[in-house]
Amino acid sequence: MRISFKLACTLLCSGAAVSAQSPTVNLGYATYQGTTSGGINRFLGMRYAAAPSGSLRWKAPTAPPTVSGVQQATQFGNVCMATNAGPSPSGQSEDCLFVNVWAPSGAGPNSKLPVWVFIQGGGFESLASAGTDGSGAVANSGNNIVLVTLNYRVGIFGFLASSQIQANGVANAGLYDQQAALQWVQQHIAQFGGDPAHVIIHGQSAGAEAASLQLLSFGGKNQGLFVGAMFESLPEITQPKVSEIQFQYDALVSNAGCSSSSDSLSCLRGLSTTALQRFNVPIVYPGRPNAPNYPYVPCVDGVFLQTGAYEAFQAGKFVKVPMFFGSVTDEGTTLGAPNAASSSDIQTFFQNNYPRLSSQNTSAIIQQYPQNIEPPFNNHAAWFPAAELAYGDVLVTCHGLNFGKYFIQAGQPIWTYRFNVLTQSNIASGVGVPHGFDLGAVFGGGYDNSDQTNVARLQGYYISFVRSLNPNTFAFSGSTSWPQWNGQAGGQRLVVNNNNTVVESVPQAQMSRCAFWESLAAQLEI
Repeated sequence: MRISFKLACTLLCSGAAVSAQSPTVNLGYATYQGTTSGGINRFLGMRYAAAPSGSLRWKAPTAPPTVSGVQQATQFGNVCMATNAGPSPSGQSEDCLFVNVWAPSGAGPNSKLPVWVFIQGGGFESLASAGTDGSGAVANSGNNIVLVTLNYRVGIFGFLASSQIQANGVANAGLYDQQAALQWVQQHIAQFGGDPAHVIIHGQSAGAEAASLQLLSFGGKNQGLFVGAMFESLPEITQPKVSEIQFQYDALVSNAGCSSSSDSLSCLRGLSTTALQRFNVPIVYPGRPNAPNYPYVPCVDGVFLQTGAYEAFQAGKFVKVPMFFGSVTDEGTTLGAPNAASSSDIQTFFQNNYPRLSSQNTSAIIQQYPQNIEPPFNNHAAWFPAAELAYGDVLVTCHGLNFGKYFIQAGQPIWTYRFNVLTQSNIASGVGVPHGFDLGAVFGGGYDNSDQTNVARLQGYYISFVRSLNPNTFAFSGSTSWPQWNGQAGGQRLVVNNNNTVVESVPQAQMSRCAFWESLAAQLEI
């Protein structure tokens, strides 16, 4: 079955028109009033947990406080505090644990609509897509889904870890936030028309890694929070042990003036947000000349994340659900790969970001990624193509390709795609098809020099998977049939080009490079 594709109108996506009768929902702890436009209800900025500040810093999220009266849910809530954003960034706050819901205006507790939960990215340093509008996706589903987005703690507030925090709090607070939001969905989404028994988790960039770690949480325990997963540009940033990042906590204690306190954690919790935010900045790994691109990241805490991602997937310790994943053609160009003039530039970069790599390991990387492995990029040095491909592979592209076989071994269907829409501006600036460039197609956005209907069909595959756990069932009219992938080189994947969507074989050379990275998983700490 296929539905006709309709672009959501400008009024619908902007929320400019609001009906006279605004929808309300009683969640027990609060009654929220949203808005209605174009047949879509919006509830923005609803609290799913208490503000994690003061004594609640670096603790698992707690239940939201009960409030009386009708609370307005007409604007997005504050975004969580970002790294390198200055001491008092506008629109950011520790009081940031909010969810947003878009649902058909006629939906109610008996509607049992499939639920799409989106976890935004931002490198665990910021929230990069906090203003994502779900109206278009709901409308283009034929009003057959409910869509949820959420905030979670990042930077030092979300991913600082130490022995002190573990003794009186939690490492990986940002991951606990996400799980609390998923539990909120289980408890409350039926009142918006959603089916808590049919929730699909979707993450983009760091949000995709976070989604993958939700599959691994507590040793892969299935808590019934979702029945399918969609990974959009799935990274696995290094996942150190708590003891290996104790130095970040110690540096914060020193910088914040808490060194003389007999209880450094209580001292930190007693400081103002502004006082702490001054030091929400990258820290260099001991013995390295430069800070890593992503300094505050999920860690192996022995509780939420019991091992690195690869060890967990290899051992089958993950929630086994149908999934699909996709990446863009040039993941590494805008993710911080060095504009390398020599192979030594690449080796230094990798050791800064993956401090357990040896010189032998980095020499092997150069063997896998010689200077001429890709054509040159405009405005970049001679070794940049090798650097961006290597970093794009290890940070993003290879994880879905490597993890796929473990889903197949578990009896789960998987699909994969490559987004290959090139624009003249991206070609001129030398970034190819950069990381995150498919996000506009998933949630609605135009592309230069492209058949807009063709590109927009990517959203239809996402909607179809949300509805049926198969990207083909409710794909938009005219969509190319998307075959399942067999987890091997030569298996088929979808390619979304500017003016057509085709099926290609996954190259052997790419799978060989990905096998190389999997062999280094222990040294990479992923």
